[in-house]
Amino acid sequence: MDEIARATVEQAKGSQMIREAMEQVAEMVEQIAKATREQGQGSELIMAAVEKMKALTGQVRSSTGSRARLALSLPSQLKI
Repeated sequence: MDEIARATVEQAKGSQMIREAMEQVAEMVEQIAKATREQGQGSELIMAAVEKMKALTGQVRSSTGSRARLALSLPSQLKI
């Protein structure tokens, strides 16, 4: 009878350990999922910033070209 009681207690301890391990795994999975979502959001923000920088670069290029054309036309306008 003692052996059955000890085996039952041992089995209960093993079941408890398995339950705790499963809870830890579930927590880790949730943390990984959260980190993945955050990384995705960060990537989207980076892509949006890159697109804004591309647009700004285009505006600067256009503005620089306009100023260069204006600077080149000034001498001929001053001679008139």
